[in-house]
Amino acid sequence: MDKKRFGIQLSDGGDLTVRSGAIALGDTMAQNEYLLIVSQPGEIKEHPSVGAGMSDMVGGTSSSEAKRRIRESLRADGMTVRAIDMTDGGAIRRLEAAYE
Repeated sequence: MDKKRFGIQLSDGGDLTVRSGAIALGDTMAQNEYLLIVSQPGEIKEHPSVGAGMSDMVGGTSSSEAKRRIRESLRADGMTVRAIDMTDGGAIRRLEAAYE
């Protein structure tokens, strides 16, 4: 498994996941995608250009602009984006990305 896909797992609420008294490790691909999409640019100190700022896009940004910002953020973390499909309301319906 790619080292960027493997790491500390977070709960749905963003807290560390603990299993059997230890921090849970495992596949973090979906978690990484989510964090990169919702983070604001500059929010991740070590990588200030990363973050699509999805919350800024709700209701006021075109789907093509949203897709561009998502692609840029995921690419900045080393992912190749194969497909992004969004609803008319701006929600991500399908995202296909992978670390290369």
